[in-house]
Amino acid sequence: GKVEEGPLTIENCSVKGKINVYSTGNTNVGGFVGYSNKTATIKNSYIDADMTTTKGYGYLGSFIGVIWRGSDFIITIENSYANTSRAIVEHSSGSGGAQGDTIVTATNVYSKTEQSKATNATARGITGVKALDNTCKGENAKTSMTGLDFDNVWYTVVGGYPVNRESDASENNNNDNVSVNVWDGSVSALADIEGSGTEASPYLIKSGEDLAYFAS
Repeated sequence: GKVEEGPLTIENCSVKGKINVYSTGNTNVGGFVGYSNKTATIKNSYIDADMTTTKGYGYLGSFIGVIWRGSDFIITIENSYANTSRAIVEHSSGSGGAQGDTIVTATNVYSKTEQSKATNATARGITGVKALDNTCKGENAKTSMTGLDFDNVWYTVVGGYPVNRESDASENNNNDNVSVNVWDGSVSALADIEGSGTEASPYLIKSGEDLAYFAS
């Protein structure tokens, strides 16, 4: 879709499957945003899809198809990844003195495809996109994918790339490949347990170590 009213925030979203663009006209498509000329933020999200175009003219990007650089606004992408054959942002356009006003920031963003494969020099100039490779699979993702919150936002997956806890909640409930933390027999110290033990601020048991403290 188009982002012509902003700002817009997309958070904890996932796109999976196949995206095939078949159009006889000018069509701009992205995994999350097809066209944007307003401030937009994409965070803690991912796309894992087969993206292809078979007809027509337009741009297809992993996250955003086209950014129109005709006014002063900011595109922010953070703590996200794309497992596709397309660049994070496929194309950017605009003209006149406003050209260059748009700022794209990518923080802790991982992509299977190099941003240098975008369709024009401006889109290729987006920096901060890191390689999504085999070191980002399984438990290795916790050390390789710097910035992703594996305690609260992401799950690791055996042999695969991480998934978002919220967007994939129903799937994870029935997925034997989702990694879990197994209690190793240790016991938390009271000072390390969140909360104060009052009605207003009860203790929050988040692990086997926390539970072991109260069971001892």
